[in-house]
Amino acid sequence: MRKPREGHWEKILKRYLTLLSYLRDDAGEPFVPTWLQDFPGLRESVYRYYLRLGPSQRRRTHIRGFIRSGYCVDDASFFLMARLLVEWPVSKQAAGSMRAFIVSLRSGPFTAGRFQGLLWMCIKYCSTEELGRFIVGTRSLWTTSAWAARQVAACIGLLNRRRARIVHHALSSGGLLEALRVYSTLVLLFDSKLDAQVRAYLKYPPRAGFPYSLSKMVLARSLLLRKHAESAWVLRNVTPCVRYDAVFSGQL
Repeated sequence: MRKPREGHWEKILKRYLTLLSYLRDDAGEPFVPTWLQDFPGLRESVYRYYLRLGPSQRRRTHIRGFIRSGYCVDDASFFLMARLLVEWPVSKQAAGSMRAFIVSLRSGPFTAGRFQGLLWMCIKYCSTEELGRFIVGTRSLWTTSAWAARQVAACIGLLNRRRARIVHHALSSGGLLEALRVYSTLVLLFDSKLDAQVRAYLKYPPRAGFPYSLSKMVLARSLLLRKHAESAWVLRNVTPCVRYDAVFSGQL
């Protein structure tokens, strides 16, 4: 019979996971499903551990299984796992199964955190057409949350003109001023010369073992899709930063 887990067991295990992360040792991998299910306090440590280890079929199965389980019920856990699936580099073959996985999640009830996680996954793995349909189809949710509305406003460069107008109308009708400021700033940026700050933001490479941020990728893709005057500079400087990820590379 196992001894009961008392005292500072969870704190000790977090330190153990931190050590395994630094060493990139997969010794803890067989226990991850149990840790995710039974110990909510370990989920952020597992996220960091799996981010450092990188993706594998087994690890993707662990994360997808947890998301689909009845244990991933809080917004923070759902978003954390969705973020991991976005930050992992993925092959073109695996990207197809990710799209199917995302579709399977859209039928569930939505909260702000769940919406954010699905939005991030849609941005990376779905076409701009699919992303647009998702955003427009969920506007009854994100127009009730200033935070979610800002995330949507940041994506307007990935939407066609008609859907961008629908988003703008929804933001205006809902009085979502912060999201409208994000929207307006991006519209101005798409028609302006890129300043030194934006250039530095886009071309700064991620640290070894860490991903190029989704927010940077959204901006880079938006500039290219809107045929910005400096698209060639964007392509030349962002491409080396995302070579590690077949999905990101294919979107430039």
